Amino acid sequence: MAYQSVDIFFMSGTGNTFRAARVFSERAAMSVAGVSLTPMGKSARPRPAAGGPSRLVLLACPTHGFTAPWLAIWFALRLPDGRGAHAATLVTRAGTKFGRVFLPGWDGTAAYLLALVLFLKVYRVRGAMGIDMPSNWLAVHPGFKRTNAEAIIA
Repeated sequence: MAYQSVDIFFMSGTGNTFRAARVFSERAAMSVAGVSLTPMGKSARPRPAAGGPSRLVLLACPTHGFTAPWLAIWFALRLPDGRGAHAATLVTRAGTKFGRVFLPGWDGTAAYLLALVLFLKVYRVRGAMGIDMPSNWLAVHPGFKRTNAEAIIA
């Protein structure tokens, strides 16, 4: 599917989700002229959906408490009707690495809850995925060494 525009809305606390959304936007810009990367928030004003399947809307956020954060849910509920535009969700989750062992994070319902909201708003959901980024849940474990964090990101 060749998109004419890709609108990426993200929220990020520690920068993990911003990094993933930025990589997605850079890759999309290789084949799509109109790529936007916008932080979610009260001031973000999503434009009405136009162009049907020639437009992709991506919502990106961190997993918070094994689901989507309230800001992301609230933002998705405020989106205008999709009118058949394609949509996808991308959530970052707490990946870990101990020695040579990588353990995937758990995104719970985060990506699927946002995808459900998009579906109910008449978007054609094309994907819901989680991406492991270095865990920053320091109440559970000490911070990672730089080499471990870089290995998870890679």
